[in-house]
Amino acid sequence: MADEHTPSLIGQLLRAVGGWTTPSGKGLFMFRMMTFNASCAGICGVSVAFLSSVFYGPIGSIAFAIGSSIGWVAAAIYGWRTSVAHSLIAYDQYPKLMLIHMIRSFRLMGLERVKLESPDDVAKFRHRLVNDLRYKSMLVGAYETAAPLIDEIEARREAKVIAELAGEE
Repeated sequence: MADEHTPSLIGQLLRAVGGWTTPSGKGLFMFRMMTFNASCAGICGVSVAFLSSVFYGPIGSIAFAIGSSIGWVAAAIYGWRTSVAHSLIAYDQYPKLMLIHMIRSFRLMGLERVKLESPDDVAKFRHRLVNDLRYKSMLVGAYETAAPLIDEIEARREAKVIAELAGEE
């Protein structure tokens, strides 16, 4: 059973390597983005260096630098947009869970005053999440810690559907 005390695979890696306790959502997001960006930068750099050597001769080092820079920036943009999209989907499905993780990850931001008691409250706070970069960043960090719980909820939901389908046969 996953909870905030059972870190994800990346969290377990950070705990083993760095001696960290349960890593924060911010730390998990940064680690994931660094590994993704570095991978994309390396692949793009090597690809551009190879192509430039085929067409222009021995200019591989500058081509690698340019290609890896383009790869890093493209990966950062893609990674951020994807993280925001996943976080907003998670908020739409589980607004109270996401708010709890935002409060836990960002205790000094006053998020405990946010009430999500009606659909209108949920919609108003979602508007703030979409339009305010600070809140959007907090939501992305909170998603990193909430993801194992969301996966568990989805697995239980899937098991229930499978059990219902098996009962129909």
